[in-house]
Amino acid sequence: MKEKNSAHFRRAAIFIAAAMIVQAIFVVFFTPQGLRTVYPYVLRLKSEEIEDDSSFAEYYDLRNEFADADAFFLGADLSVADSYKVILDYIRFTKRYFDISVVALRVGEMSAEKINACLNAPDDALEAAITDFTTSGRYTTEFIAFVRSLCEFNKTLPPKRKLSVKSIYVESVESAVVGRVSSLIMSDPSGMAGEISYAISISAASEFFDYFDEHAAAFEAFLGAEQYARFVETEAHYRAGDYNEWALCEKIAPTLGVPTLYVVDPSIASPQNAFRYAIAALGAKGAFVQVKYSGCQTLSSAGVVDKNDVDLPFASKRSIRFVSGERLEGFRSFYRFVADPSGKGRKDGEIEAIDSFATRDMFIVIGSPAVSYGDKK
Repeated sequence: MKEKNSAHFRRAAIFIAAAMIVQAIFVVFFTPQGLRTVYPYVLRLKSEEIEDDSSFAEYYDLRNEFADADAFFLGADLSVADSYKVILDYIRFTKRYFDISVVALRVGEMSAEKINACLNAPDDALEAAITDFTTSGRYTTEFIAFVRSLCEFNKTLPPKRKLSVKSIYVESVESAVVGRVSSLIMSDPSGMAGEISYAISISAASEFFDYFDEHAAAFEAFLGAEQYARFVETEAHYRAGDYNEWALCEKIAPTLGVPTLYVVDPSIASPQNAFRYAIAALGAKGAFVQVKYSGCQTLSSAGVVDKNDVDLPFASKRSIRFVSGERLEGFRSFYRFVADPSGKGRKDGEIEAIDSFATRDMFIVIGSPAVSYGDKK
């Protein structure tokens, strides 16, 4: 009798264990929440480590995907040290296969001029040009090394295919409007600014625009119709929350038509940002790639902080990986089927949870420290 009861108990325990395993498999592979848990493992499996060679095998899928593109966007955090390794490798790839001629960076006009002087300097004048560049501003050690490497790469190109750098630095709205108006008022010789002189004591954009609206007629008289209209347009975009995108489009518009790699903020390159639609409206065929970070650090106004977009498993060493949308499409299609089997679209954000994580194609930087400021060389 005891043996019979023991057999029943074992069968029941096996049945319960099997049911729990089946339930766990169902939760992991047949629910949106479970698939999102699996996603980092898929990224690790499907991604390839970037090799320091000229084969660019990791980017093979991009050659066809970006065949019709004429504007290339790379979303990268420039305060993470290894972002510059990604940028340099992607420059080499896009130059080879799409013959870009311009690299657009988030640097000021003067910095772009100094970098171009380095790119065009003959061998015997390169060190002097780099010294002139590094002493013209405060640059991170990694950015200086990037410029030097870009110069070395440019040397390998024939004269008609050499690269140049353009500035796509966007002023903060405080500098573009608040600071500019304050400068105009303080340097006004006519005394016309008297009624609006309080503006020079305002530093916050929201407070300034409230004051600007309350004294619209006086500002228009002081600034003139054209500059006043410009500030009104800037305010509209500031209040709509798309000032950075609008200002960046204005910077980019004159460069369209020339194959260019634009290094932008990661948020600009994200799928949910309307920037890509604005670029398309300008007639450009944009190709977007993002850089994601796993176990990294970035330099912020608060100091060095952690940056961890995804916990990539089995990736403890410092490295850079790349995964194409083509390689992820099978998983994403299955995820969309599980999250929305009827195909009618879910309203709770589950459909977008994977698709909006990044662009179709992405780099993953692993274990990188933040940039640092050292002695200028």
